[in-house]
Amino acid sequence: MKNSIQAPCPLCSLTSTAYLENYAKWTHFVCPCCREFKVNKLVINMLRTESIDVRERLSQEARALTGSNYLHIAAAEGKSLQPMGLTPWRAEVRQRPV
Repeated sequence: MKNSIQAPCPLCSLTSTAYLENYAKWTHFVCPCCREFKVNKLVINMLRTESIDVRERLSQEARALTGSNYLHIAAAEGKSLQPMGLTPWRAEVRQRPV
């Protein structure tokens, strides 16, 4: 991958390597603690303000993945999910293309 920057991981705050993808709509993080995950630009600041427990759970999910799997964190479908007790983002496991 090209054009990496050093940025704080939105899950654990350690310095990680970040790559901007798809016209900067996505940031691909490679973190020494959380391993590898991608975050949508609409979600990244929301993650940084989540509780430590939520961020630690996501970090554990990302660390548990093996092989070419990574955690993909995107904006949730629909509007105003927080009054219903839902997060404004969703995380799912994806596989890197070969």
